Amino acid sequence: MTSNSTIINMTTFTVTNSIGIIDVIIAKFVNYLPLLFVILGLIGFVGNVFTYLQRELRSNTCCIYSLCGSIADIIHILLNLFPNYLKLSHGISVPWLRLTYLCPLQMMSLVFFPHLSLNFLLMAVIDRYASTCRLTSRMSRLSQLKMVPLCIIIPILTSCLASMRNLVLYEYRNTSGCTITQPLTNTLLYISINGLMQPTIMFIFVILTFRNVRKSRQLVVPIRRYTIPDTFRRSRNQFITMIFAQILTTALLSLQWTMVFSLTYIFIGGLINLKPGTLLYSFYLLSNCCYYLNNVKAFYLSLLTSRVFRETFLRTLIKCKNICFRHQ
Repeated sequence: MTSNSTIINMTTFTVTNSIGIIDVIIAKFVNYLPLLFVILGLIGFVGNVFTYLQRELRSNTCCIYSLCGSIADIIHILLNLFPNYLKLSHGISVPWLRLTYLCPLQMMSLVFFPHLSLNFLLMAVIDRYASTCRLTSRMSRLSQLKMVPLCIIIPILTSCLASMRNLVLYEYRNTSGCTITQPLTNTLLYISINGLMQPTIMFIFVILTFRNVRKSRQLVVPIRRYTIPDTFRRSRNQFITMIFAQILTTALLSLQWTMVFSLTYIFIGGLINLKPGTLLYSFYLLSNCCYYLNNVKAFYLSLLTSRVFRETFLRTLIKCKNICFRHQ
């Protein structure tokens, strides 16, 4: 009996130590990942700006929404991710993190900019759906340039409404700092709005777009061939592929973060109760990295999935290189 209990204790001790070692390794690894994400995010943002502002793409409504999403991503990285990295890794606090009365606004920005980025991605897929509709359809008007200002204002307003809950649910306390007052309410709202609503709407328009593309391939009508040139159709389909790849990646990365929220509040009562040295805490650290990976992926996925984007980007690099040689 004694030997059995000794073996059980040794096994428990070994498992605990193994989880603790894994947690330390992951923590050390994760501490340096935010800086990597900042660098990748800056490179991707510059690449998106140079590419989307070229004459071939700057009048494309899908590219305009993608550029707006990239702007939201880089603001989120520089405003939230980089200051948190400086504070946790080097003990450096930026001025706005020291102002206690800005606590609710800081928490609101953590939700607002990622939500806004996803909303612009949603507008991009709606735009691709509109481009596959018949020219006589009302939806086709959404792909016109004159609709861009309205289609930019709407995501901003909806993101404000979706993130305003943090103005009420967070407050600064001297003992614990910026603290959430109703964690369960915040979690349910986050899961329903960010974790379920946005991906569901995206997939609905993905299915509708795929249906329209399939129908257009089946309708071999001579008049349609002359109405829509093959070059336009190929370019449109490439951007559809690019947006679909971003949506799929976003959904996969968002799903695991939503799972972390659900698991922690169901089993242990919240993220603030996560204990270092546990397997769930290690999973939370990795999920946090995937959360920020969502903000740097757009440029690199566009390079991989869109030949039009890739060729435009390479021409832009060559053009910049020639300008540099002329100045030398």
